Amino acid sequence: MRRGRETSIGEACEMETRTSSMSTSRKRSGNAGSRALRAIRKKTQAVTLAPRLLGTRVKHLLRDELYIDVSIRNAPTVVTNEIANLELLAAYHRWLRGVHALLAIVVFVLSLVRADVVVNWTILAVSIAAILIIIKVYGIKAEYTGLTNVMYKENRSVLTSPFVNQMFLEILIWIIQTPPIILFWRPFFELLNYFIFIRLYVIVVYIHNAVYVHRTFCRAMAAVVGLPLSISFTIRTALVYSKAKVTCFTILISWISIGCMYSKAEHVSLSDGLWFSFQTLSTVGYGDLSPTTTTGRLVTVLAWIVSFLLIAYMVVILHGSLVQDENEYNMYVLMRCHKLSHKVRNESARVIQKAWRFHRASLQLPQTRIRKVKTLLQAWSLTHTISRLRYVRQDWVYTTRLFRERRHNPIVGLSEYKHREELYIAQCAARHTQRQSDVDAFMQLLLKKQDKMPTREEVEQAIISNSLDNSFSSFLDGARAPNVVTTSAVPSLDIGSLFDKVEDLETKCRELTTTIESLLATAATNPPSLAHSHER
Repeated sequence: MRRGRETSIGEACEMETRTSSMSTSRKRSGNAGSRALRAIRKKTQAVTLAPRLLGTRVKHLLRDELYIDVSIRNAPTVVTNEIANLELLAAYHRWLRGVHALLAIVVFVLSLVRADVVVNWTILAVSIAAILIIIKVYGIKAEYTGLTNVMYKENRSVLTSPFVNQMFLEILIWIIQTPPIILFWRPFFELLNYFIFIRLYVIVVYIHNAVYVHRTFCRAMAAVVGLPLSISFTIRTALVYSKAKVTCFTILISWISIGCMYSKAEHVSLSDGLWFSFQTLSTVGYGDLSPTTTTGRLVTVLAWIVSFLLIAYMVVILHGSLVQDENEYNMYVLMRCHKLSHKVRNESARVIQKAWRFHRASLQLPQTRIRKVKTLLQAWSLTHTISRLRYVRQDWVYTTRLFRERRHNPIVGLSEYKHREELYIAQCAARHTQRQSDVDAFMQLLLKKQDKMPTREEVEQAIISNSLDNSFSSFLDGARAPNVVTTSAVPSLDIGSLFDKVEDLETKCRELTTTIESLLATAATNPPSLAHSHER
């Protein structure tokens, strides 16, 4: 019985293990199937992304992306339908430009391959498909024009739209290629495939549509501001705000493309073509590889043009990176002012210390030769320390002035320092003008030979002060009104003796000026004074 029970228990365990293994295998197979279904679903979603976008774009538009209280649902039905059609056309236009860019990349890659009949027929087929896409794209632009321009509302056709010249230009670019069957002028027609790189402009157009044009907010803001949302706007913003990405991508693509084109033109290996491309783009030119065919020389000219454009752009980038920001410059000047202020303090302390040592050395008696030499050395050291202090203070004052000049007065449009300087000059000019008018008024009174003359104190106040004194102004009022009789007795002055004294004073001033100039020419040069070290 025990053996029967044991065998039955063993069989039950084996059955359980078998069922568990079968269930795990089923789970694994189910997980593998679910993974495969998920992968297929992801691929399907990626392929059908553009068609699904056409249906969801209108829903996103009706959610009011601009965050305005007025909803599109409240607008009339005709306006709502027109806006919905416009958004649908914008999404369709973006999708077509993406396919167009993909075809341009495919054609460019095929042009780098060795040319034969199959490759040329393939390029021709892809080019025809791209031309059909161009016609459809400009048909959508004609619909845009009919919606936004009354002149084209009735005739929404490709041939009547204002973009017909651009359409024919794009078609011409996509027509230029080597024909599959060449009956004559074979060298000339074989060169045409080297101009297929021009078709890569479609990538820039697609980026422009994908980044800006398809967004309702960007189009609305461009319309409000009046800024043309063109391709040049995208190129300029990319060159300014995405310098590193644009530079690295352009250098890499140019190097690989020119290397492949040169290897195809000169029938050399790809490694030699890449080496020649590096030499040409870096403007080194070792001379170990040189073009011998016409197509190779054409590729060399193209590489030369690309190298100059890249070098010029990189120089601009380097210059822009080295230019300091205004805030950085202000911080640097402020820190330098702080450093120079401490340096002025230290240099002033050194001047005081060396001046005290020189003073003690000069008072020591008796003055032996060693002490005299020591005194001379201390005097020389003191002179150079004073000069160094003067230069440091000048630099400090100049740097402080620069920091003040960075602050602008919003009313006059000048810096604070310049504004104060202009005010000071204006005040000095006003004082000089007032003083000159006072002197002119006094001389007119003298020349008129009035009976009532001012006193000496009134004359001095009229010439020295900024404005006329009360007594002198009262005198002028009395002079202007001769009928008014004054009771004060003013003594008369001799006009001739006054003029003689003035001439004598001018002669003495001229002699004094001549004497001072002669003394300055013959005087010995002394160390600079600290009293004027703040002047630059």
